[in-house]
Amino acid sequence: MTRPETHQAAQGIPQQRPARANDGSGLHGRRDYGGPSAGLDTTWRDEVAFAENFVAGSPELGIRGTLRDGDTIALREVLVHMIEEYARRCGHADLLRERIDGRVGQ
Repeated sequence: MTRPETHQAAQGIPQQRPARANDGSGLHGRRDYGGPSAGLDTTWRDEVAFAENFVAGSPELGIRGTLRDGDTIALREVLVHMIEEYARRCGHADLLRERIDGRVGQ
């Protein structure tokens, strides 16, 4: 979820983003079949903290930011999209769990 957090938050939110090392770790770095890189959890937490602070400091959810293509988007739309993304990924994780343990409908 770090990539969607970064992408959605960066779209139209004109504030300083958390600093990133461009060394292949964190957001895009991977290890051979060993799971995500060690920095990924920290990167995700930084993005979530930034988003929480931005939302808390916003006067209303209707504020609009400008996307790269010139269109505008309301903060509310970004948040709804993030909820959809999290729900989709949680559903994927649930499908994997069902395949592993055979329980359905929990």
